[in-house]
Amino acid sequence: MLTPGTPTISAKPTCEGMRTYTYVYTDCEGNTQDWVFTYTIEYEQQITIFVANAGMTVDCPNDTDTPPALPTVIDNCGNMLTPGTPTISAKPTCEGTRMYTYVYTDCEGNSQDWVYTYTVEYEPFANPTDAGMTVDCPDDTDTPPALPTVTDNCGNVLTPGTPTISAKPTCEGTRTYTYVYTDCEGNTQDWVFTYMIEYETFANPTDAGMTVDCPNDTDTAPALPTVTDNCGNVLTPGAPTISAKPTCEGTRMYTYVYTDCEGNSQDWVYTYTVEYEEFANPMDAGMTVDCPNDTDTPPALPTVTDNCGNVLTPGTPAISAKQKCEGMRTYTYVYTDCEGNTQDWVFTYTIEYEPFANPTDAGMTVDCPNDTDTPPALPTVTDNCGNVLTPGTPTISAKPTCEGMRTYTYVYTDCEGNTQDWVYTYTVEYEPFANPTDAGLTVDCPNDTDTPPALPTVTDNCGNVLTPGTPTISAKPTCEGTRIYTYVYTDCEGNTQDWVYTYTVEYEPFANPTDAGLTVDCPNDTDTPPALPTVTDNCGNVLTPGTPTISAKPTCEGTRTYTYVYTDCEGNTQDWV
Repeated sequence: MLTPGTPTISAKPTCEGMRTYTYVYTDCEGNTQDWVFTYTIEYEQQITIFVANAGMTVDCPNDTDTPPALPTVIDNCGNMLTPGTPTISAKPTCEGTRMYTYVYTDCEGNSQDWVYTYTVEYEPFANPTDAGMTVDCPDDTDTPPALPTVTDNCGNVLTPGTPTISAKPTCEGTRTYTYVYTDCEGNTQDWVFTYMIEYETFANPTDAGMTVDCPNDTDTAPALPTVTDNCGNVLTPGAPTISAKPTCEGTRMYTYVYTDCEGNSQDWVYTYTVEYEEFANPMDAGMTVDCPNDTDTPPALPTVTDNCGNVLTPGTPAISAKQKCEGMRTYTYVYTDCEGNTQDWVFTYTIEYEPFANPTDAGMTVDCPNDTDTPPALPTVTDNCGNVLTPGTPTISAKPTCEGMRTYTYVYTDCEGNTQDWVYTYTVEYEPFANPTDAGLTVDCPNDTDTPPALPTVTDNCGNVLTPGTPTISAKPTCEGTRIYTYVYTDCEGNTQDWVYTYTVEYEPFANPTDAGLTVDCPNDTDTPPALPTVTDNCGNVLTPGTPTISAKPTCEGTRTYTYVYTDCEGNTQDWV
């Protein structure tokens, strides 16, 4: 008998298939034979499930999200099978079922289903704890409360419906907000929020007041503060309690009581403090006057009132001394109010010597500078207060040498030093001097007019001897006529007078020339004109006679005359025979 060696074993199939065991038998000579044993694996269509379909009842759909614990399932060969991905039905939104179906498949493809069923049964959720709060005011209950987070039994946040809200109290009380929470299955729970209104004492309004000047200022009721209760409602106080009005300084109170709906009350006190302020300092006054005596009149007093309008009467004034000239004089009146405040009213006379009236200047017109040597009679000049003033030594201007002015200036000065000049003006106005009497002379011959005449003594209107200028001399006559010497006398002012000296030439008959003759022998001897004598007129001018008148020639003895007529320029004639 042969014993085989260790078999050769083929691989074990993972499912259906064959597996061989090959044994080699060898004899002593070494001959061999194989013996093969073949396993043919044929899976039977049978899976053993040790756990039937299963399931459980849960509270919430989300509880179905947990895959169930799988049963141990083996194939027909005892191999533990692993299912594929389960088929999961839709998750209920509320109550309902949800199935997990697992398919177990063996290696040959035989399969069996295992179904796990969740049954969702909603349980009533927990009742949310009611809440509330104490508030001060009814209007505080108008605010819906912050809602609690309420979940159903599965943790889903629930939203309540519109709340049922009780009436709002008018003062203290309660007000409820009732919210109903409902889950998907219809389970409900109420959540109630209760506001409890407890009116707190409202804030004490801050007392106020003011300092006023006068008691009557306290008659005005104060402007009331806006006072609200603790809930913002404006409160109206009752009639105030008013203390007595001070007669001078002091206090006066207005007390108002404010009460809320719950009966809480607070006082508001307005205090007037009367503090007499110093009344306005009356505006000092005064006036400027011209003279010290003008300050003797007490001034008209101003109407001075204290700070409350009461007219005050001053005491006797303090009056300063009266000035002698310029300066000031004061009347000081003291006004005092009921509180003792005082103000001085000072009236100041300011003495301002006004320049006194300028005395009217004077003067006169005189003929001659020497007339200005006489000082004028002075006027009566008074200062602005009627005091007679005496001027100082005058300032006298230079005496004119001819026409012009000469002033006497007197300065009048009052006690303040105001000055006015009084000027007396002499105006020298040279009057035309007397016209000197013209003169003249009758002369025989023009040449007699060549002698300048003796001049008269001519004086101006002031007795000054005047010297004339060069005379204007008219032409010398050739025969009879006039010849004028005109002298112009001029004074220093230019006044002029002419002095005229007139020569009147009056030819006198010239001397009759002595007749002459000759005794001759014969008549013809008389034909010879005689030699003429030199005949001159009365001024020595040689005259030429005209044609002679010749008498007839004698025939024998006798006379024959030659008569020559000599005629001067004036027509005077003389015969020469």
